[in-house]
Amino acid sequence: MDIQTYAIEQVMARLEGLASQITAAAEDPGADAVHDLRVAIRRFSQSLRIFESVLPRKESRKIRKRLGGIMTLAGEIRDRDIALEFLADAKLSKSDVLWKQVASDRRSAEKDLIRRVKRCSRADFPDKWRSSLRLNPE
Repeated sequence: MDIQTYAIEQVMARLEGLASQITAAAEDPGADAVHDLRVAIRRFSQSLRIFESVLPRKESRKIRKRLGGIMTLAGEIRDRDIALEFLADAKLSKSDVLWKQVASDRRSAEKDLIRRVKRCSRADFPDKWRSSLRLNPE
């Protein structure tokens, strides 16, 4: 197998995983789904970097930049999840002002993430990205 074929296989597999995680996060952006989404974004982005010599550079950068925005939103949610875990470990009541503020911030970030990932899904990003990265079999 040549490097081009191998690269396409690997990037396609990571893209499929990303698409699956985006769908899952849009349906239920719980802590596990957000974590899995972040992992999928990192893996896909890394595959684009690793195989940049055999992929269209400009398109790869555009995609990584777009994913950076989603990663930022998912990171905001993950930060709030960790803060809520710390507050729970500290036996802080859910009625405490700090708990309520962190939970409210998480819900707000969650809404932003849902909007962003649903926009990706509606735009049928996997097919568009396959095409722009020239991953489609010819």
